[in-house]
Amino acid sequence: MLKRFNMRKSILFMGALLLAPYMTGCYSFGLYQTAQLLAPGHSSITPSISRQAFISGDNLDYTDGYSVVDVQVHHGLEKYEIGCRISRIGFEDGYQFVSFDPKISLVKDRLAFLLPIGFFFSDPFPSEVGSIDVLESIQIHPAFIASIPFGKRENQLNLALKGIIPLDSPADHVTGINIGLRFTPDEDEEGYALHPEIGLFTSAEGHYFFHWGMGFSYALGGP
Repeated sequence: MLKRFNMRKSILFMGALLLAPYMTGCYSFGLYQTAQLLAPGHSSITPSISRQAFISGDNLDYTDGYSVVDVQVHHGLEKYEIGCRISRIGFEDGYQFVSFDPKISLVKDRLAFLLPIGFFFSDPFPSEVGSIDVLESIQIHPAFIASIPFGKRENQLNLALKGIIPLDSPADHVTGINIGLRFTPDEDEEGYALHPEIGLFTSAEGHYFFHWGMGFSYALGGP
């Protein structure tokens, strides 16, 4: 039974990875992380899917927006964690975001600082020598993440303050909060966790963005 369950998890996990680059805008607001750093030599991979919406006007009118698929890969080093992320923003007529995501601990297992640095690029267009991706915008997405343990094992409540800062375009800076959980549904299973999350963000011009989604993280061994 346990072997069949592990095989089912592996198939779903690999399916998420294979579909992510092909799923076809604005931003990826989700984090799906905790304040804990991976142990040196350990790695993790986290596919996730989110839905974004817009809230505007005095009546807080709600407008459904677009979907985002992310894949994050992280690796623990001696005193910090390195990672990368690729996001598909918008299933149709969308674009990609790729970032390098270093993370350091400020208070062990309780507070961390994440500083993704990356760029957006549109769908590739064909040429005589192959497809060419179009660079659109370089951005940084700084975030403070606080984690509060609860319940059994490594279940955590995660609170994050995140900013989105374009470096080479007149687009608005965006700031907001994410609230998420990390929990392992089965105590007999180790190495994976679910990350449900919601968030609310606002721009300098008073535009509001709401997101909700689910991440699935899987540990990849280590010494």
